[in-house]
Amino acid sequence: LPLPTRIVVGTASWMNHNAPALFAGMVIVALLIRHWVRSDRGRLVIDRAVLKVPFVGQIFHLLGLSQFVRSLGTLLAGGTPMVHSLEIATSPVTNRAISTPLGRVAPRVREGQALWSSLEGTALFPELSLAMVQVGEATGALEEMLFNVAHFYDESIEVRLARVVTLIEPAVLVLMGGVIAALLMSVYMPMFNLLQYAR
Repeated sequence: LPLPTRIVVGTASWMNHNAPALFAGMVIVALLIRHWVRSDRGRLVIDRAVLKVPFVGQIFHLLGLSQFVRSLGTLLAGGTPMVHSLEIATSPVTNRAISTPLGRVAPRVREGQALWSSLEGTALFPELSLAMVQVGEATGALEEMLFNVAHFYDESIEVRLARVVTLIEPAVLVLMGGVIAALLMSVYMPMFNLLQYAR
């Protein structure tokens, strides 16, 4: 038999003979991964890995910043003190690789450091966003400027999402085409070989 056919038949045969052990192993691995992901260290590792995924990581990064900035602007517009607003605004950020540095902003502001400078210390925000926050602090229009920054992030997320969708569609088609082509080769190559021998 041709190599593709032997691979498909051998894989199917191995899975058929080892189905109970394979199922038990998958369950054990799934439980271990679930327990590890629920731990603080595991969650942080996963969140950091998500931010490093090409194309998608930047979307999650901007999403976390948008959640923080919009929550902060809403709290400040409602009359909540700055330090308390910063402590509360960190809660909606689900990615711990982002929320952990943001949690250090409130103590810096409490010590008298400017908001834009404290945000710069997290190394999370683009320079344009920091400049907008700095202008908002200087002019007394911080809440409005925070909403503008959040709107800017939302527009960037929409553009990047559209780009990712555009890239995913051909990638999925190529992957599915490759799988189908491999299966067809494993089925039809033995038939072609038999026809050649018959001649």
